[in-house]
Amino acid sequence: MPKFTSFDQIEKYLRQKIPQSLGSSSGLALEDYLKDEMYQAIYDYVYSQWEPEIYIQRRDEGGLSDRRNMVMASPFINSSGQIQIEFENLTTGSDDAFSDNYIADLIEEGAAINNSNVYWEDPTGPWAEPRPFIQGMKEKIKSDPSTLIAVIKHALEQSGFMVKW
Repeated sequence: MPKFTSFDQIEKYLRQKIPQSLGSSSGLALEDYLKDEMYQAIYDYVYSQWEPEIYIQRRDEGGLSDRRNMVMASPFINSSGQIQIEFENLTTGSDDAFSDNYIADLIEEGAAINNSNVYWEDPTGPWAEPRPFIQGMKEKIKSDPSTLIAVIKHALEQSGFMVKW
């Protein structure tokens, strides 16, 4: 157990060790939890909205709901002292117009996204409507953060922290 002689040393230790704990193998449960939440939000907000007739959705095979496209960056403690977790969906488009572009923001915001008309021949169809799966995921977690708290607590305990909540 480390020994500290000042509050600054404790703070420095915690700012380093807490993000390490959440980003390490003991933090895998956190990434899995976020992937589960995003997966469900994609089905609730995206795939349930309409069925395309021109193309086939890739879904779990390289598409938006493919968990391999969901990535958690290393957590960190921001300037306000809060743990910040960046989690992204890095799915790219499947055709020439989108193949080098991430599509999560395009789907989240629809035709409202800047210069989105370059992506659609007809930006007035249901494919161009916002399907806010990211916002839906955030709202669900905020409305009941108990599972997220339990996952974070478990990851910290696995790293040797004693956590009281």
